[in-house]
Amino acid sequence: MKRRSSLILFIAVCCLRLMAQTNFSKTQAHVPANGTPERKAIVDALRGDQDVIFKVHYIKVHGNWCWIDTTPMDKQGHATAEGGPNLLHLEDGKWKVMSQLFLKTLMTRLAPRMQVRGM
Repeated sequence: MKRRSSLILFIAVCCLRLMAQTNFSKTQAHVPANGTPERKAIVDALRGDQDVIFKVHYIKVHGNWCWIDTTPMDKQGHATAEGGPNLLHLEDGKWKVMSQLFLKTLMTRLAPRMQVRGM
């Protein structure tokens, strides 16, 4: 009887540990690797119906949010515009680009609270 209780306790602890690790990994920010379906979906959402290639300078996903900094390029590899950062949100399984007005409002509110490192 004691051996059975120990086995059940061991299995329960293992399951709890596995669930904690799974939830922890979902909350960690990560960089989608080149060629992954996640990265392709993000860049496709940014592209919309434009025939453009993006040079990705920075990309990080955390939960349902993605911050990406890109430069649009033509097929010869020349920049077609200045580019810059974009915030995307995963809604109903599809990435949606948030408006620039949203970004400006967010940065205006956060800027006074942010501290510049190394200065």
